[in-house]
Amino acid sequence: TKCTTKNPATCTANKYCNCQHVVKEPWASVNVPWVEIVLVNNNDDAASHPIHQHGGWYWVVGEDKYDKNITVNRKFIRDKDNKCGQYCLPRNFVNPPAKDTIQVPPNGYVILRTPLDNAGTWIFHCHINYHVTIGMAMVLQIGEPQDWRTGPLQRNVECETPPPPPRGGPTTIYWFYGMENAERCV
Repeated sequence: TKCTTKNPATCTANKYCNCQHVVKEPWASVNVPWVEIVLVNNNDDAASHPIHQHGGWYWVVGEDKYDKNITVNRKFIRDKDNKCGQYCLPRNFVNPPAKDTIQVPPNGYVILRTPLDNAGTWIFHCHINYHVTIGMAMVLQIGEPQDWRTGPLQRNVECETPPPPPRGGPTTIYWFYGMENAERCV
């Protein structure tokens, strides 16, 4: 993917630019229990892309590969999927395989349905390291920070009895939670 017109301020002409790819979805509810994601591999002479999702799994409800003489891209797949009205590409809703990694075939696509029951931010990326470095990754944000479960621990309080460090390391974890520095006992 490439950055949109809403590029970060650090992006200037003729300069390599990083942009964030975050797909925000609501935390699971009765009306929205899953999100459908269609991944397209528009390269007809490359290897399959092993796409992995952290923090959960997805159902593989559809997949196909086209001949080299057909140009497969987002528009082609959308047109095929809307040709009969809606959801025209074949989908298997009877016991589709549940996975956390799938090979997206060259000149093809896969259709995934990810449950929205694990609130948090989860990276979704190609397992070819170089592809991650050039942007073949995104974050699937499920819910908002107030939905994310961090357990019963309170923020920024001393541990009553610090556990012994396994190798002499620290006994607390520091991370950014909703962009506010937070500390938890471990």
